[in-house]
Amino acid sequence: MFQRHVQSPPRPSGFTLVEIVIVIGLMSLVAGLAIANFDTILPAFQSTPPEVKFRRAVREARIAAATTSRPAYLRYDALAEEFRVIEKAAAAQEEPESADTPYFTPELTVEFLPIAAEKEGAIGGFGGLDATEPVPQLVFHPSGASTPARVRFRWRTGEESVLTLDPFSSGPLASKELFK
Repeated sequence: MFQRHVQSPPRPSGFTLVEIVIVIGLMSLVAGLAIANFDTILPAFQSTPPEVKFRRAVREARIAAATTSRPAYLRYDALAEEFRVIEKAAAAQEEPESADTPYFTPELTVEFLPIAAEKEGAIGGFGGLDATEPVPQLVFHPSGASTPARVRFRWRTGEESVLTLDPFSSGPLASKELFK
């Protein structure tokens, strides 16, 4: 009839020693994994110079042309700030839409300047194209040859660098300015 409620003594609030040790162990494990992977995470946050990005894109374009047995085209996308390998030639007047908007000022401008042939019929002849006018892309042929060109990098700060692309190796040519 009468029910007795037995009250248990109040349990002290807080964490037990075992719980604290488990949490510290898990935190140590996560910290150890983060430190071990720090070397692989860090390069993702570092900026790669555009010349290095260009060399990687050239290599990718040469491989694409050789493996597909069709010409590959290399363009610079100012909005994405990256080089793109495309399969079809773009029209000469085609430019990225974002570059025409007054609200877009690219950090870097890249121009492909063709190198004119010294004599008629030589490789590098552009059929009357002025060598000072930039072309929209570089062409990489399945044979391994490419458009002979100078690649001008201009930063918004006014700095400028120029690479000369060898049409057969797609490597940079030594410049007389380097030896002065």
